[in-house]
Order: sequence, then C-alpha cells, then structure tokens
Amino acid sequence: MHILWLLLVLMASGMAELLIGNHGISVPLLAMAGLYFAVLYPWPLLLPYFCLGGLWLDLCSPAGPPAHVITLLLLIPVGHNWRYFGDFSTHVGQIPPGAATGAIVGILSILRIFAVGHGGLSWLQILRIPLMQIGFGALLFPLCSMIWDGIAFHIGVRRFATVNPYDSRWNDNVMDVSDDN
Repeated sequence: MHILWLLLVLMASGMAELLIGNHGISVPLLAMAGLYFAVLYPWPLLLPYFCLGGLWLDLCSPAGPPAHVITLLLLIPVGHNWRYFGDFSTHVGQIPPGAATGAIVGILSILRIFAVGHGGLSWLQILRIPLMQIGFGALLFPLCSMIWDGIAFHIGVRRFATVNPYDSRWNDNVMDVSDDN
C-alpha cells in the first residue's frame, strides 16, 4: 500500500506543479512530496520512484536539463537529516525544510535557465525565481504534510507526524516499511 501511496502523491504533485506552472507560477510541489517521502522511507525504496517521477516531470516540462530528477535525488539526504534533527511536534517546525526545499529548487531553476541560454532575463527576474520557490515551499510544506498525514492515517501508511528516528523501522538499512500507526 505504501508504494501506491508514494506513486499517487508523486503523480498528483507533479500534475499539480505542471498545471500551476502553465499559469506562470512556480510551485515546488513535487519536491515537497519528495521531501515528505524522503523523511518517511529508506532511500533504496525511494530511488527508483524518485528517478521515474522526476524524469516524467522533466519530460513533460518545456526544455533544459533534468532538474527535477536532480532535485529529488538531492532531497534524499535532506530528508534523512531532517528525520534525525528536525522538529515534528508543530506545523511551524515544517517551515525550515519547506524553505530549504524551495531553495534547492530555486537554485536548480536558475542553473537550468543559464544552461538553456535564456540570458535575456534581468537579474531581478532571475532573483524572483528562487525567492518565489522558497516562499511557496515554506508556506505550502506544512499544509501539504498536514493534508498527506490526514490521508495517510486513513489508509494506514506511515505518517510524517509519527516519525521516530530511534525506532528500527525508520533505519535506512531496513526495508521493512510496515506501519502500525
């Protein structure tokens, strides 16, 4: 069930990011879903799904290097570290990882712009991209984690609010992803 949950959230986040992006608003929804699952599951389980999800979104988006694949792969160590050192007790504690996710996406977006050769943008337009990503990441990650936790509770899979890094089930070397909620 956890694989279906992972795929459903990654696909829905990717589609929402594409639909919102078609209106000129850059929201890192797939990256936020990636961070959510990077905290919950061990990296060997996530690696193929993150690569496929990022590649799918990169193929659907306009042009440039595969920034979404790179973003999702960079979020695996971020999520692992947040699992051990982060604050899960409040939704306000989810603002820093959301902002960090937005910063990663923003920096990779700027690198993607320069790699493709869109040099006609002013420095203010280029600076707006990571600031928008950081702002949306900081505001939306607590909301998304709350919504995804609510759904995860009802379908019986791991939830962000129940993360305990000292439980052996949360160890990256253990592939048992069962959960008792």
